[in-house]
Amino acid sequence: MVHVSLCGNWQDVLGWLRLLEQEKVPYRYTEDVRDLSEVNILVGIPPDVVKISQNRSYIFEPSLLSLSEAFSLGIVKEIFDEDNDVIRLHTLGELMKTNEPKIGHFKLHEMYYDYKYPVATKSEKCFQFFVNLSSQLFLQGVGFKEVPFLHDEYMEVLTTLIDKEKILRFMRKILIKAFEMVNLPYIHLWYYPKNAESVFLFRQDVDYVDREGVDNLLSVCHHYNIKGTYFINISGEEEFEDEIGHLKLEEPETPKRLPCLKKIKDAGHEIANHGYWHYVFENYEENYINIKKCNNSLEKLLNINAKGFSAPGGTWHYDLAKAIEKNKFIYASNACLDLGGFPYYFYVQGRKSKTLEIPFSSVCLSFLNNEEIEIDKFVRYYLEYIDEQLKNNEPITILGHPHLMGRVAKRLLPPVFDRIVELGIPNMTLGEFADWWKKRENLSFNYEIKGKRTEIVSDISDFQVEVIYSKRRQLKRSTEILL
Repeated sequence: MVHVSLCGNWQDVLGWLRLLEQEKVPYRYTEDVRDLSEVNILVGIPPDVVKISQNRSYIFEPSLLSLSEAFSLGIVKEIFDEDNDVIRLHTLGELMKTNEPKIGHFKLHEMYYDYKYPVATKSEKCFQFFVNLSSQLFLQGVGFKEVPFLHDEYMEVLTTLIDKEKILRFMRKILIKAFEMVNLPYIHLWYYPKNAESVFLFRQDVDYVDREGVDNLLSVCHHYNIKGTYFINISGEEEFEDEIGHLKLEEPETPKRLPCLKKIKDAGHEIANHGYWHYVFENYEENYINIKKCNNSLEKLLNINAKGFSAPGGTWHYDLAKAIEKNKFIYASNACLDLGGFPYYFYVQGRKSKTLEIPFSSVCLSFLNNEEIEIDKFVRYYLEYIDEQLKNNEPITILGHPHLMGRVAKRLLPPVFDRIVELGIPNMTLGEFADWWKKRENLSFNYEIKGKRTEIVSDISDFQVEVIYSKRRQLKRSTEILL
């Protein structure tokens, strides 16, 4: 059976684990490897059995990319002779070279990390690739960062300081190249239903219920038959301040605007949880209560049992993650954790979360200095963004707020929705996509090579696999594939 061997301490290879789980490519995990005779592709941390010579090219954690001499050396050139995505990865900090040959340092938050793993080394029967992503190290690396907006323009957003999705994209290219170098087909479970190249997820965080904005959004979405997910905050216009605590109004604002919420529900959109107070607390107990109170309110007001949660203000930490899981959500979508990419389950202290995380682009209309100019810019940005996501077959996610995006929805969204409809991209709510992904998550398969045929051993007839071999990509449903 063809498989990837994942090697190393569990905590040190979570990046590879995330990628392999997202791809659903057959893999086996072991803390150490002593016999390479049955290994096709080895990823993770180099075991003792692999000798690392001084004249080999190196790269350390791609989270902290070394773009020094290693990338001008033969082995890297062989891997990325045409499309070297590494040099375009967007990370925080500046790269610095050291005097040590073929090794680079990356400075992050005034700290140095040295991870000296070879890109590739060859044994008699296989190639081993050791690029790794220590996602645990950067899970809480959240702050304001300038992200590319239009060509030479940037927008400051609250998000992850490390673009983990681009790093994972790079690791995937390395993995596919490894299969090519040992003349094996790379086969993984396709990400979407049927032949879809992507999926469109439309999301609105309702910090407070802006009636005009909601009506505009519902009108445009109805015209294009777009269904979205509305994360509802109950306190509404009331905020929470660190120094003075709750601004204790007699009652929260959102229930007063119940007819507007019913319009959202009756139009077929998903209603989800955005907290009772628009605030992420420092401890587990208060976060649990904040989320639970919102759940109770949504059930009382709309008879809804929310499937999903998004963190107010885009803030995230481990105690919040525990509170989310304790409230038994199917999914969460915390825009600060990732800039995009595929759903995943993160690991906290070595334990896999039960809550699916759906990454979301955090670019949104946070302000409009010149409304007409800004709308035109956002239209162009979204159209370019759609093309970029399609190129990588990643979900297309658009985030807004009724009091911002809703006010300009009739001018901003039609050209964007036109493109989505024209390209035939299926639209799903976040809850629907989470259900699909969890169904996909529960499947596994193996495959083996028999002459010129590849036989898939599993009943995945309702799903398709992508086969990458001899520089060709194909989507297949058959259990037997002719190479």
